[in-house]
Amino acid sequence: MSITASMRHFVVSGGGNGIGRALACDLLARGDRVTTIHRNVASAEALRNICGDNDRLRSLVADLRRSQEIAALADPLGSGPAIDGLVNTAGVWRDDHSAFRDVDLADTPPNQIEDVLGVGVQGAMLLTRTVLRLMRDGNAGKIVFVSCGFAGPHEARGWVHYFAANAAIEGLTRGLAAECRKANIQVNCLAPWFVRTEHVQRFFPEDAETALPLDRVVLALRFLLSKDTDDISGQVIDLRSHLDIA
Repeated sequence: MSITASMRHFVVSGGGNGIGRALACDLLARGDRVTTIHRNVASAEALRNICGDNDRLRSLVADLRRSQEIAALADPLGSGPAIDGLVNTAGVWRDDHSAFRDVDLADTPPNQIEDVLGVGVQGAMLLTRTVLRLMRDGNAGKIVFVSCGFAGPHEARGWVHYFAANAAIEGLTRGLAAECRKANIQVNCLAPWFVRTEHVQRFFPEDAETALPLDRVVLALRFLLSKDTDDISGQVIDLRSHLDIA
């Protein structure tokens, strides 16, 4: 997996924690420019505290549930360096108190369904639309979505809304890849199962031991952002730890 030496510029949603934060820190450490998208200022400040005072890091704030806030990102994104890639890691599968699991759809609160689909599907699509409008003239680029690597519908029981959101992301990947082929923009999706983030360790401690290490997920994302994937598009790549034998 070779990485180009020249400085590139990537936009990463969900940069405040988990996969997004780990990827942003890794790209910065390798000399790239990174613009992260956060729901609030506190999340952006937390990332800067981790990455340090880095002039190659820019953080923007937008609630991905709100189309007007996503549209407002066009000006600051367009005034920065040319965008080489977008990684959509933002998603909702929990709140501050619990994971959105083990509840039948009939008993799932409507606002929870709106949040899961609003951020994971609509927000990702609208943010991608905004970035694509800036990338098209460059006639090259990478779009990467991150979904959850469900092994099948049997793993959807108790959080059907989250399963449906991830299925939609994977469908979006395949359709958008065909649309973007003429602009030489590759669109792929990485679909890891449980990843050893701080929230998985908190809400799923029984699965954290066998979950994928963050660095393995970042490695796969770096590959999808590299020149090595100039001929790969429309693919959904499943990742599941070899320790997970369920």
